[in-house]
Amino acid sequence: MALLPQRRTRELQRGRVSLPHARYFCTLKFKPRPAIELDGSFPGELLKSTHSIIRDMATNGDWQVLCGTMMPDHIHLLVMLGQTLSISQCVAKFKVQAKNHLPKEVSRKFAWQNNFHEHRLRAEETSESYALYIFLNPYCAKLIPLTTSWPGWWRSAEFQWEFEGLLEKDKFPPAPWIKQSRIDPL
Repeated sequence: MALLPQRRTRELQRGRVSLPHARYFCTLKFKPRPAIELDGSFPGELLKSTHSIIRDMATNGDWQVLCGTMMPDHIHLLVMLGQTLSISQCVAKFKVQAKNHLPKEVSRKFAWQNNFHEHRLRAEETSESYALYIFLNPYCAKLIPLTTSWPGWWRSAEFQWEFEGLLEKDKFPPAPWIKQSRIDPL
């Protein structure tokens, strides 16, 4: 009898290092993939609660979210780790709090994938390219036209990204950026 394929989720954790004040690019996925768009319903409810959770975790010194975007099936975050929790602990805390903020009828249908993807930025890597990738994600996925603002994008009030000064009408990406952003920032 042939063996069934085994999940290799543990391999995502191999080599994972948490360094205080290091920057991390993280992707957290929903399971199963919701077939719901970002509007006033779920995951719109999750989007609203996400902002307050991010602020609370920053106030507690867990992390500082530099920017992020919520897509219909995942969230991208660019964070600077605090001194007390590891990146895994921060993500776990975020996931639990986000799920707990949802109304009970929505929470029953919602789950996170067990693990997450993270990439620790090296000292020579700029946060700018990751922030741009996160900002362009819904446009590259063709979820909205280039003349619409994505409601799932947010950034820390403490940061002004260079690319934001180059946006059309101060909020829309120029069309050539979409073709160029097909390259993953990693």
